[in-house]
Amino acid sequence: MAASTSMVFRFGAPMGSGMEQYFDLHLGSLAGPTVPMNCLWNADLTILTCTPQGPLSPRTTYVMHLGGGMATQAGHFVDCAQYGPAMGGQWITGGMMGNSHAGGSWMMMGPNWHDANGSYGMAFTFTTA
Repeated sequence: MAASTSMVFRFGAPMGSGMEQYFDLHLGSLAGPTVPMNCLWNADLTILTCTPQGPLSPRTTYVMHLGGGMATQAGHFVDCAQYGPAMGGQWITGGMMGNSHAGGSWMMMGPNWHDANGSYGMAFTFTTA
């Protein structure tokens, strides 16, 4: 991934208000600091484009964290199990979390970070060019 590339997420139905807040980009690991980014929806709320506020460091590992309890406008939860693992995502379980979420308590995360399977959503790890 190039250091200046935006990340694009596509959904099969319009997403609920505020669901972009359940996307975090971490430096190094889930316990690493979050990287500030701007996330904007397209007009029909089915495509979210997230762009880091500054260039990402070259040859560096990042983790994109998608909350597991995100919902559509109709109130249906996003089924990460259907596509997430096939696209390289891993369920975030207790063993992956470390002691913190970007230096804060995992227990302070709101309900839309938790999937029905008990995970904290999905992690997608990548390294910049």
